Amino acid sequence: PRPYHPALLSASSFCRRMWAASVRRAASAAKYAAAATTATLVTNDSNCFYETRKKIGAYDLGPTLGEGAFATVRKASKGGETYACKIINTARMNEELCQKEIEMMQRAGKHANLVSLIDVVELPDARALVLELATGGEVFERICEKGCYSERDAALVAKQVALALKHLHGRGIAHRDLKPENLLLVSDAHDADVKLCDLGIAAAPCEKLDKRVGTPGYAAPEMLLATKKKTYDARCDLFALGVILFVLLGGYHPFDPMGDASDAILASRIKQGKWQFHDEAWAKISTEAKDVVSHLLAVKPDDRWDVEDVLASPWVAGRASSKPIGNNERLR
Repeated sequence: PRPYHPALLSASSFCRRMWAASVRRAASAAKYAAAATTATLVTNDSNCFYETRKKIGAYDLGPTLGEGAFATVRKASKGGETYACKIINTARMNEELCQKEIEMMQRAGKHANLVSLIDVVELPDARALVLELATGGEVFERICEKGCYSERDAALVAKQVALALKHLHGRGIAHRDLKPENLLLVSDAHDADVKLCDLGIAAAPCEKLDKRVGTPGYAAPEMLLATKKKTYDARCDLFALGVILFVLLGGYHPFDPMGDASDAILASRIKQGKWQFHDEAWAKISTEAKDVVSHLLAVKPDDRWDVEDVLASPWVAGRASSKPIGNNERLR
C-alpha cells in the first residue's frame, strides 16, 4: 500500500475520501450480511406510507430522523418523554430477522452505554420499535467539531464502548457490527455519554458464528476467514474497537490510510494484520495508547485483549493525557 503522509491530502479532501469510503463500505456490507441488516440509512427509499402516520399506539410521532431499506425512524413522544421510533415495514422485512433484532434488544436489556428498547408496537402492516433517543449525534462528528481533542477523550470513548460490550458479552451477545456510525452521544453536552446502537445482526449465545457479516473495514480477521468448520466468537467486537480507537487517535483508518482501498484489499490487509503507526500521525501519541491499540488489533483472537483487559488498562481507566494531540484535522 502507498505510505500515508499528511502532505498528500488536505484535511478537507482527506475527510471526503474517508467518508466516501465509509459510505461505500456500508453499502457493500449487505453482501457480507446476506441481507441481514435492518435500518442502514439510505436515500431514495419509498417507505412513504410511514410519513403519514401521526400516532402509533400511545406514541405521538414527530419528524423523520432517517429512512432505510426496511424501516423509517421518526421522533416519538409520550407523557413528556421523547424517543426514537423505528417503524419496520413487515411486508418488506424478513420476519425472522425482525424478530431476532427485537429478541437481541430484549436480551440486552438496559445499560448506560446501550441504546435500549423501550417498547414494541404491533400494527397490521408494520412493527414499531420504540428506542431511547440519542440527540447528540455520532461520536466522530463531535470529535471533528471539537477545537481540542486529547488521548483522554479517546480513552473515554473506548471505556464506554468496552463497558457496553462487557454487558452484551456477559449476556451472550456478540454485536458483530461495531463501527463509528453505531456510536451515538446521548446529548449535546460536552461530557455526554456514548451509547452503542444497532443490534440488527447481533448473535445469540446458541448461534453458530460462521457467517461473514458486518461492515468491511471493521470486521475481524476471523470473521473474514469464517467457514462452517471455522467459527468465531464475541472477541471479534474487540478488534472493531481497536480499529475505531486507531481512527480516533491517528485520524485515519489503519487498513486504509488513503481512504481509497477496495473491500478486497481491505480484507487482505486485515487478515494479514498489515498496518503500522505512521510517524507523522503518531509522533505525539503515548506508548500506553499505542499498546492498547496494538493488543486490540491482534490478528489471532487468543492474542487479542478481551473486555476486562481493556478496562484494566491504566490508560483507559483515566491516566490518558488531556493534552491536545492535533489529529482531529486529519479526521475531518
